[in-house]
Amino acid sequence: MEKTILDAIAQSLVDNLPDYPKVIFRVEGQAYESGHLAYGLNEVYLDNSKTK
Repeated sequence: MEKTILDAIAQSLVDNLPDYPKVIFRVEGQAYESGHLAYGLNEVYLDNSKTK
């Protein structure tokens, strides 16, 4: 469920902010970590620039 929510947020951002094709999730300036997922501090979650 968490991944689905992050996917929806990321897709909404790249769809509506064309100047920002990449999404990186952070929490209070730190790498995103939850009980289920972990991403590096500068790890790109969604890179829409590859599809254009």
